[in-house]
Amino acid sequence: MELKYKHLFDELEIDSICPPVETKQIETEAFRWVYDPLNHELNFLPNYEFDKANNNLGIYSPGFLNSTKKCLRCSMSLFITVEAAKINFRKLSKVAKQKLGYTHIASGKIETTDGLATETNEVGHFSFFEFKGADLKETFTFCDLLDI
Repeated sequence: MELKYKHLFDELEIDSICPPVETKQIETEAFRWVYDPLNHELNFLPNYEFDKANNNLGIYSPGFLNSTKKCLRCSMSLFITVEAAKINFRKLSKVAKQKLGYTHIASGKIETTDGLATETNEVGHFSFFEFKGADLKETFTFCDLLDI
């Protein structure tokens, strides 16, 4: 299946295999930091598109990110549990929390037809590359408030 944001690979001049070969289609409940309202235009964008919308492209300066890291910025960040989402948000500095502006955690069911996921890391985070035709904002709902 074709990826929704495949055009970003060219835009970011990614010269490695993207998404990584170890990504796979999964079926799981997932959690994500979001804004209120849930249909906010920035809630379900890949990290790079989110950064562009917030004029935060400094990390994309030549030499700052390698192709592997640029590739992962073409995905959206998700967590495997609500607790992992909370813990990772708490670890951010106060300035980072304010800059991001998220207020809630949303949860939703990821289906195998929605995209490709990396392995979940040790802090409960995984990167998700959405397929064309998938629309996560239709399946996610608010499940908790973030401690701001």
